[in-house]
Amino acid sequence: MPVPLSHSTTERHGLRHYLLALVIAAVGAFTVGPWLVRSVTAIGTPFPLDYGEGPLLDQARRLLDGQPLYPPDLTVPPHVVANYPPLYPALTAAVTLFTGPSYAPGRLFSLIGVLLAAASLGAVARRLTGSFTAGLTTALILVTAPYVASWSLLARVDGLALGLSSLGLALALHGRWRAGLLVVLAAVFTRQTAILVVPLSVFAWASATGSLRDAWRPFTLVAAVGVALGALFLAMTHGGAWFHLVTANVNAFDWAVTAAVLSDLATQLALPITLTVAAVATAARRRDWPVVSLLGAITLLSLIPAVSVGKVGANVNYLFDTVAALALGTGVAVGQWDAAVAPTKVAASRLRWIPALAVCGHLALMARDDAPTSVDLAQSREAGVTVLRNEVKATPGLILADEDLGLLPLEGRPIVYQPFEMTQLARSGHFDTAPLAAAIERGAFSLVLLYAPREWDAPGARWTPDLLAALSKHYVPTGRHADTWVLRPLPSKALAATPE
Repeated sequence: MPVPLSHSTTERHGLRHYLLALVIAAVGAFTVGPWLVRSVTAIGTPFPLDYGEGPLLDQARRLLDGQPLYPPDLTVPPHVVANYPPLYPALTAAVTLFTGPSYAPGRLFSLIGVLLAAASLGAVARRLTGSFTAGLTTALILVTAPYVASWSLLARVDGLALGLSSLGLALALHGRWRAGLLVVLAAVFTRQTAILVVPLSVFAWASATGSLRDAWRPFTLVAAVGVALGALFLAMTHGGAWFHLVTANVNAFDWAVTAAVLSDLATQLALPITLTVAAVATAARRRDWPVVSLLGAITLLSLIPAVSVGKVGANVNYLFDTVAALALGTGVAVGQWDAAVAPTKVAASRLRWIPALAVCGHLALMARDDAPTSVDLAQSREAGVTVLRNEVKATPGLILADEDLGLLPLEGRPIVYQPFEMTQLARSGHFDTAPLAAAIERGAFSLVLLYAPREWDAPGARWTPDLLAALSKHYVPTGRHADTWVLRPLPSKALAATPE
């Protein structure tokens, strides 16, 4: 029978418990602080930070104008693809009713989503271990991971989808099955890939805890609601939603890109990976099967979107689920030491500093990351982008653009062609660029903004050869700003009203 600890020993144990959390919080603040500053800066930046922001703001504009987001026939202008479900554009549209066209609402949703994910996953870690320090660690690891910290600055769907998924997971693990699964369903209607990781992880948790009987009815109800909404969605878009969300997302794949990105992830997050493996192994040794099932499931399932980062056009947002799983695993590892290293011997409690020191070391490394973010890159282009925006304002008629197509919805102008997405569809045989090439030859576009940095063949990646040939033959450059050529029709070309 263990010998009861003296009152002074218990006090020392409590002191070390709070000191552990304080040290992790202090080190994490050095990394979280700059991220928050960049986030606020991004929200206040009045021009696009990323190619993908423009189409989402354009979708919000189209919703407000009563135009369809998922037209089944892309041979008819506008030639644009809506890669994601409608919840994020709908929320953005609702806010822009009051703010006017702006990227601030979308970036704010992204920030709120990441903060919600951090708080929710922290609650999950505390639920699994009973340790406040575990929750704090999880939250800090998530928001300081370079992939999340950089992508969360953008008006993209991924931060909000992660936040909703994480909140749904936290609610389900606290026994609020119906509410949790409905929130996860909202995440699915934000980003379609959310249908995979959290729902199956919740199912694994329910099976391991013996609560599947309690969860079965909410699972069935929410699944039925999801199927009904999906069927209604497909019917209302005449099947266009399937083409936009599924067919148009199946691009060419490069395993070399996957290997390079995952290698970078293994380097950047080596300590969280190690601690996550240790957390699963420790839980298995202690026969803590609920932790093994949840943490094992969410980690393994998160590798599916991570591996698909090799798809042409994918980016670090495909790593969000993996980062979330590793953040949770790291928090659980800290919680296992914090809660399970009982102070039957004072010296034994020193073991809890092992994962804490590892976490502090990782956070310190993240604080030293000085890689330029989208905000830094945008600020370096600000003067040139301002000139381009003035060109858009002053030019009547239709406009083509690629990197700077986000300037169009800012001025209430439609995006009539998404170069990258439509080029991928053309290469897969789903879109014929010949009518658009003929429209370019007629001078149907008053202005073309062609991004051509010296270090990358952006035109070759985003435009088909026939469209580039038509631009080269029938348009002339009138200036170059922020690595973008300003092209206008040859004087002999009559301006057509609309492309065929």
